[in-house]
Amino acid sequence: MTTYCSENYKFSYLDSPEFLIASLHILGCLSIPVHMFGAYCILFITPKTMESVKIAMLNYHFLTFLTDLMFSVLATPYFLAPSFIASAVGIFEKLGVDPILQMCSMVIFHEILFFSIVQILENRYMVICDVHWIWKKVRVPWLIWSYATIPFFSLPIYLAAPENPLLSKSEALEVFISVIIDNLLIFSDIFVTMFRIVIKVKIVLRK
Repeated sequence: MTTYCSENYKFSYLDSPEFLIASLHILGCLSIPVHMFGAYCILFITPKTMESVKIAMLNYHFLTFLTDLMFSVLATPYFLAPSFIASAVGIFEKLGVDPILQMCSMVIFHEILFFSIVQILENRYMVICDVHWIWKKVRVPWLIWSYATIPFFSLPIYLAAPENPLLSKSEALEVFISVIIDNLLIFSDIFVTMFRIVIKVKIVLRK
């Protein structure tokens, strides 16, 4: 196995997965009361001038807490730099959860977290700007649709994961490409439908 350290380098406890597990678990446990205090501030100390954004802020705060918990306690990915390799060493691994499922869960949590930021910006847009009545009608279905479809973007990765962990790279690539092709029509229909809706909304807004 190729090593990127010098021959005289002595590996210590700081280089081990055990140190990563212990440090992240401690930080994760310490962050729980901090997140709880943040939720308390959002719920009970938010000024009345920001009442309209309270739910969006609480949603973002809650998703931040879940993402933090996923990385520090539940999944705890251990990266092997400079190679793009990671191994889950958290509680889920102890419970025997599928590593591919853990990876997809981390991706989904990040995607939902990023979209919650978009929700906050959309909320500010609704409050500050004089939006068209059509957007007021479609914004809630749009938010629900967006949150509901986020998990499906990681579905091809989960389906393309080989059942045999010793599968060669070429065979794994063939499986991944075949799954992508099989699901391409489904995702293309979704994007085409969303694009048509956006075009129709723009046409109506210009009138």
